[in-house]
Amino acid sequence: MSTTMNSPRAPVRHKGILSRLTHRWGTILLLWLVVSAPALYLISRFVEPRFEAFSLLRIEPVQRDLFAPAHQDMVEIKTVTPYLQTQAALIACDRVLGDAIANPEIVRLTAIKQLDDPKNELRKAISVEILQDAFLIRVALELPDGNQAASIVNAVAQSYLAYNNEFQRSANSQLRASLVQQKDKLQNEVKETQAQLK
Repeated sequence: MSTTMNSPRAPVRHKGILSRLTHRWGTILLLWLVVSAPALYLISRFVEPRFEAFSLLRIEPVQRDLFAPAHQDMVEIKTVTPYLQTQAALIACDRVLGDAIANPEIVRLTAIKQLDDPKNELRKAISVEILQDAFLIRVALELPDGNQAASIVNAVAQSYLAYNNEFQRSANSQLRASLVQQKDKLQNEVKETQAQLK
């Protein structure tokens, strides 16, 4: 029976590599500065910083049928996708953007003043997207001035909410009229039934 003996391995010379890097650290740092300083200067000189402002709007479909069962308020996202798409389109419609731009605080911003056709150019610049599996629409705008971007996004969101509230009031008045009509109809039926019973 023979046994073989492994010869011990030579230790890896990590200390030598580390000591060389340590001695040359100044040279490496200087080389990095020589390469990166001009690149950083060119970036800061010629690349304009941009800031994105955004707002999340909660959009939930409203139950329109007063006589529908109460359990119908739970809706699936797939069934309301057309409704969400409609609301997203309304955010970028002429009425909403026109009202937002007409706001006295917005009309004097340089980001708006320098545009030839503010409404259409804002429509192209603004991002309106429906968040997946949520009743949320994200409205965003990217500009060199973050404060102006935030002001414009807030104005668009406020304009949309005002427009939507106006539509809701109109729809509610129609619902009230429908309810009164339904009540009158039921009262007439009751009177006819009472007359027949006499």
